[in-house]
Amino acid sequence: MEELRRTKDGSLEWRETARWVKYEEDVEEAGRWSKPFVAALQLTSLLELRTYLAHAAIILDAQVPALPPLCDLIIDEWINKSVMQEYLRAEVRDLLLRRHRHQFEGQTDPKTPYALRQLSGIGRSISHGIFNMTHTETGDLDGIGGPTRRKSQSRVSKVTSVTSMGSSQGSEATLTRNSSRGNLNFARKLPPDAESATILVGEVEFLARPVCAFVRVQNDICLGNLTEVNIPTRFIFLLLGPPGSAGRFREIGRAMGALCSDDIFQQQLYRAKNRSCIPDAVESFLHEVTVLPPGEWDPQIRIEPPKVLPVKDHRKLSPLDLVPLSLDDEKENIEVRRTDRLFGGLIGDIRCKAKYYVSDFRDGLALQCLASMIFLYFATLTPIIAFGAVLGVHTDNHMAAMESIVSAAFVGVIWALFSGQPLIIMGSTGPVLVFEAIVTMTCRTYDLDYLPIRFWIGLWTGFFLFIMVATDASHLVRYITRFTEEGFAALISFIFIFESLEKLLAVRKERNVCTYPMECPVLYSQCSCNITGELLELNQNISKSWCKVNGGRLVGDGCFYIPDVFFMSVLLFGGTFILSAKLKNFRNQPFFSD
Repeated sequence: MEELRRTKDGSLEWRETARWVKYEEDVEEAGRWSKPFVAALQLTSLLELRTYLAHAAIILDAQVPALPPLCDLIIDEWINKSVMQEYLRAEVRDLLLRRHRHQFEGQTDPKTPYALRQLSGIGRSISHGIFNMTHTETGDLDGIGGPTRRKSQSRVSKVTSVTSMGSSQGSEATLTRNSSRGNLNFARKLPPDAESATILVGEVEFLARPVCAFVRVQNDICLGNLTEVNIPTRFIFLLLGPPGSAGRFREIGRAMGALCSDDIFQQQLYRAKNRSCIPDAVESFLHEVTVLPPGEWDPQIRIEPPKVLPVKDHRKLSPLDLVPLSLDDEKENIEVRRTDRLFGGLIGDIRCKAKYYVSDFRDGLALQCLASMIFLYFATLTPIIAFGAVLGVHTDNHMAAMESIVSAAFVGVIWALFSGQPLIIMGSTGPVLVFEAIVTMTCRTYDLDYLPIRFWIGLWTGFFLFIMVATDASHLVRYITRFTEEGFAALISFIFIFESLEKLLAVRKERNVCTYPMECPVLYSQCSCNITGELLELNQNISKSWCKVNGGRLVGDGCFYIPDVFFMSVLLFGGTFILSAKLKNFRNQPFFSD
């Protein structure tokens, strides 16, 4: 672990303060490493670590050739999550690429050849280092995760070293762990399959709130002088924040280091498939934490490592969790296979879902599900009413809010009873609205009745779906990539944007803006009230409302002109967009963090 410190000349550098090789070792005031001891952590630091990881920029299986691209990847993720502004990119990148000073660098061995010391210094001048964590498998875990680790061990013996030498441009230098720079005395104590986890914590003035990142590097690569020994870097944890957080960040970094030295936590990091797995691993570690009363024990006392380690059988992952899935197994889980039988997929779905059919409904009949039921009711009803109202405008009220509610209720019940998936929400969406608008425009163009055309569209849609179910055509969904989904979403978004601008311009055409009053004769047009054939001019006693109440009819262009309608529409248009954008970004803010 390294912390951001200032040197004597006032510049910032990353200085190594702790390391973990099964147990914690701290840099003492005398400049030497302390004896290994069991880390005593604060409970609040573990809880804060879980919170930061829940909102961190988590990047799994990143393939990077060097440290600078990795820094750019982290900064891009922070900017995409709206936790950091774009104008801070240069400052944060410069901070991450600062010099990293390891503890052993102040104690150069005089017996080391001068050429080797020079090469080590050149490599350190552009590279970065932090904390070391040795990933070693216990005897019990070797039997389960052995194939994966043996594959990793075969890669560790041949890694890519990133240095400032010219040979690093586009070529890979094959280095063994002990044949390059670094703390060679410490490197001899590490097992041949050692990998490192890197932790950076610090406080800076230009950040208004903390930012956190966790990266798992996929390729076996030595990122320059990222570690004090030449071993691949597998994990990187980064925590930066405003001034006044140094002590708290140091404890959070120590907590992360202690977790990374835990065998079970290491397995969970290696097996993590998505970003939620990382805070879940911290949560499982918290379930095994023992808390000591503050008044009965001095946290400054260092606990000696035990001679006999406790049994961890109850914490071990199950063999199904540790054994990696083969490629065929993964495809079977995520893809729909074709059975080459008539209705083969439907029969397979029925067999798979039959044993859960009753429980899907029975499990929902509980008091704990009442809040979810109410939430889902309003979450389903609200878009139906909203889209139904818009549908009524586009379809001349042939399909409005009431028709949408009835159809959604009927189809939702049928779907829940016969599809075996009662949790799927049925209702109108954006694509449905666009489709109905196109159908209505087509009917107007060719002078056709909307409802009969819509009826036949439904029949043909049902027929095509029946053919797809019979022939297992649903397996073709595996060829639909994210590009197809995003392309269709972009089309829908463009249609909505175009329609909103079209509505705004329609208001401009109907309620024209009078730049000069003399160019708008409607402003000076008279307005009269026609009551039983008698025209009465509007004045203080005779108003528009009085005319309507007494059965009169307003006559004249001046009765219906309302100034500044277009400008009010522009304000509503822009205000709605700004409010929507702010609310979308607000959900990424840490105001409602755990």
